[in-house]
Amino acid sequence: MADSESSTILPDGSDAELIRLGEEYKELLRMWHTSSFDKTSPEDRFLESMLALEDRIAAMPARTLPGVAVRLWALWGNQCKDERYLFTGLPEAEADFKDRLVWGVLQDVERLAATRT
Repeated sequence: MADSESSTILPDGSDAELIRLGEEYKELLRMWHTSSFDKTSPEDRFLESMLALEDRIAAMPARTLPGVAVRLWALWGNQCKDERYLFTGLPEAEADFKDRLVWGVLQDVERLAATRT
């Protein structure tokens, strides 16, 4: 790891703000997943909100496994090309290496985080 502030572990390991952003992001993903509006318009306020959240999540270093999961959700939200599989992962036959890896690591981190609480 590069020598940077992001490699510094804080005593309390707090990712409260990152986790809050992640909850907001996943709620937007759920809305995106179930909506019927035009998702191709870059002027869409909804899309602007998602992109702004993704930028904020990308800029925040994670200090805990739940924080890493938030960052992986933002990566998966960008990686997943078929919104039907945002919350299930792509079927093996349709998933390429990146899809399987990102979804698999996300699942690993969420499982590890759940076992540490």
